[in-house]
Amino acid sequence: MNYLLVLNTGKRVESRIQKAKYLLGEQIGPFPSLNSKAHMTLMAISTSASYAEKIFDDLSKQLMNFPSYAVNFSGIAVWEHQKVIYACPSQEETLGLGSQVAMIVSKYPGVKVFHSLRKGNGTAHTTIARGLTPWQFEVAKNWLLPIPFEDSFKVKEIVVLKKVNPQDPWEKFKILKLKDH
Repeated sequence: MNYLLVLNTGKRVESRIQKAKYLLGEQIGPFPSLNSKAHMTLMAISTSASYAEKIFDDLSKQLMNFPSYAVNFSGIAVWEHQKVIYACPSQEETLGLGSQVAMIVSKYPGVKVFHSLRKGNGTAHTTIARGLTPWQFEVAKNWLLPIPFEDSFKVKEIVVLKKVNPQDPWEKFKILKLKDH
């Protein structure tokens, strides 16, 4: 079974990013991330369903000590080589949370990690557009990069999504709460 651990960006940020996606779609046509919900991915793993219960119960207990925090967005950026355009959030706390999650999950030998955001490995981001053709990327980049994107949201939980088969949509599996201060 596959699991995705994400941070939801909150309704205001999600709405702003979705609006940008729809307006961009009017400019360049459909693209793979057009209808995806705004989020920040911490980790993608594969493990058995019974093992996942144990892992996420352990993770839930340990995350109760990790304080909630604010994520501040400051602009839009691109990864030229991957043809990805994303909103740029503050990095330190999210990379710290990702490192904590990676440390806990790495204790379990029956887990295959496909993606792990942690200090020294990755950039916290919220994808606006990915899977673009070269033409779409150039138009999108010229249209989106000048837009000042300043916003924030508070991270209070990690949402665990699951899917049984690769073609299935992601389903909400668990909510892992952080310490609220």
